[in-house]
Order: sequence, then C-alpha cells, then structure tokens
Amino acid sequence: VFSASGMAPEKALPIAKLPSKSIKDFFEKVNQINWAKEAINDPGNIYHTLSFGTNGNMKKQVWGGGKETPSKEITDLYYELSNTVNALKK
Repeated sequence: VFSASGMAPEKALPIAKLPSKSIKDFFEKVNQINWAKEAINDPGNIYHTLSFGTNGNMKKQVWGGGKETPSKEITDLYYELSNTVNALKK
C-alpha cells in the first residue's frame, strides 16, 4: 500500500504491506465493482483517492468536491482498506 501527497503524486511512498489473504480479499472486492460505470474525478480541497492497478490497468476514483459521491461499495472498500492499513501501522 502506498501513499502520495497531492502536491507530488509521483512520489508515492510505501506505508504498509498487507498480508496475502487481505490482498486477495481486496482484489476480489475491487473486481466486483463496475469501475467504468462508477468513474468519478471530483477532487475538492480535502479529497479521497482510491486507485488499484494490475498489469497496467489502473482503476481510480477521486471524490470530495461535493458534486459526485461514489457508490457504497467504493466507500466501504476505501474505509476497510484505510482501517486495515492504520492497524498495520501501529
């Protein structure tokens, strides 16, 4: 799992390594989402980004600007991943 600043997104830093089982579970959830239908790019002053990629196929959602809200599946995945990473960082 990587983190990047909005000021320098190309400088992503590793912040945690997920267990193999968690990675498999997250990717199963990622693949159940219709990312083309759910495409959101609505950043605000404070925003959330969720992006996944395999084999050069990047899936990304950006929200927080107030115009668009992602589906419950996307926000649930975001917070589950966030909680898992925060627990690993302790």
